[in-house]
Amino acid sequence: MKQSSETDLVRQFGMVERFYFQIARAEDDRAVQPDRVLKSVSTETTFEKDLDEAEAMMQVLEPIAQTVRSQLSSKQTSGGALTLKVKFANYEQLTCIRTEPVPISETKTILGLVQALLSIAELSDRKVRLLGISISNLGGSSANRLFQQLALPLTSVKVDV
Repeated sequence: MKQSSETDLVRQFGMVERFYFQIARAEDDRAVQPDRVLKSVSTETTFEKDLDEAEAMMQVLEPIAQTVRSQLSSKQTSGGALTLKVKFANYEQLTCIRTEPVPISETKTILGLVQALLSIAELSDRKVRLLGISISNLGGSSANRLFQQLALPLTSVKVDV
């Protein structure tokens, strides 16, 4: 393919080949679209020394939550879902997501959700290299969203087998 001309490749593979031929040579005359709809805000931190205690992780997550809250505030928005990103020393990654029926925008709310997700994440005896928080489903109040997460009043039931 490298030795073929653009005309030969288009003849053999169709018009899509012209696009790939040009892109492979860094020829792209499409207009840059810098103003796009914001879908999420996030912040993450990589540690010089891996963490292995939940308390130390929460201390690191507090300024991350404050930064995410500042990003939401500067964009005058809130979100409907929070993602906690955990990357381990062996580079495995875990993401825990929580969707809320009410808008997420305050540091206290963010930290409460992060603490809940951190408590259910399986971190036992694992060294954590990176932690991050992301807020998605942006768009202000839940009433303004196309879909709204409904709360289900579920209770645990003991089943004898």
